[in-house]
This record gives sequence, C-alpha cells and structure tokens, in this order.
Amino acid sequence: MRLLLVTIAVLVSLSCASAQTPVNVPLGKPVLVDGVVEPVEWSDAYVRELSGEVRFYAKHSGDFLWLAVELPEGGDGAVDLYISPSSDEIYDLHASAKLGERKLSGGKWPDWEWWDNRMWVANVSRVQSFEQRTFLPTRAREYQVRTDKFPGRPWRVMFELSTPANPEWRTTVYPAGAVNSKPINWWTLAWNDSSKP
Repeated sequence: MRLLLVTIAVLVSLSCASAQTPVNVPLGKPVLVDGVVEPVEWSDAYVRELSGEVRFYAKHSGDFLWLAVELPEGGDGAVDLYISPSSDEIYDLHASAKLGERKLSGGKWPDWEWWDNRMWVANVSRVQSFEQRTFLPTRAREYQVRTDKFPGRPWRVMFELSTPANPEWRTTVYPAGAVNSKPINWWTLAWNDSSKP
C-alpha cells in the first residue's frame, strides 16, 4: 500500500511539473546587454522569482527576444540557456567567460566550438586579472536573441546555473526537475511577432 501511495505521489508531481503554464512574453523596450539588470530596463518584462533569490526575465521587441537570469547578491555564475523551438530540436546557448552554441544530436551534446554565437549575444565575464585568472563578479546573464534564429513557435526554455563551490562548481536547474535533453516540463514562451514597441 505504501509503495502504491508513493508511486501515485510521484506521478502526480510529475504531471504537475510537466504542465507548466505558458508565459505570454510581453512587448517591451530593448536593453543594454551588460550583465546588470537595471530596474528601469526590465520593468516591462515578465519576471519569475526562483529559488535562491534567482530571477528569470523575458520580453520581446521588434525582431528580438530579451532574456535575463539575475543572480543573488554577491553571486556569480555561468548560464546554459536551453531553447527548444520544435519537438525535435534543442539548442544550448552558453554564457560565461566565453559564448558558445551547440545543438543536441542523437541524444548527445557535441563538444563546444566557442564564439559561434550567430544571431544572439549575451554578456560575458569581465577579467579582473590575467595573471591570476580571476574575474569580476557577474550579477546577471542577459541574452538578446533574434526571433528568426529559431523560427518555430512557441519556444520551450530552461536553464542551468553553474555557481562557484568547493571543490567543483554547483549546477542548479530551472525549472526544478527539468532535464536538458527533453523539453517535457520546461517553460513555454509565446509572443506576437507582429507587435512593435
């Protein structure tokens, strides 16, 4: 009986997790992609409060989708933003000290080819010391993505946030329980391309 109850609870939680409410991405003004989420720049965006004081922002203007991941005070980190514009395509847009893009192929992620970020940009970490290989803290990762890069609609998205920890970096997945190879319970982003700010 206990096993049956546990199985039912797991199935219910999985069905709830996979039923993410679609996000109607609002029309807004462009932002400066500098790694600082200025309230005046993002006041017209959709905002989702996440665990650990992390926030996810989304809006669109003209031919671009603007996305941001704001880290907690004193935080730092790299972001892998996963976008699935159709049921058989998943892309990883990575932002850290480098930018990179890769596409899931045959259920596997290929090796990185850095700086192949065509039709999108994000802020990168700023070097504090080349000698010591240190970087200044980064409070956010901001993305500007051309909407015609991935023509399918709507887009399913998730992200992995990697933050410094000992002995290795820690990775947190948003939404919780999502996996980067199957867009089952990812967020759904929808917007009207014909809208102009």
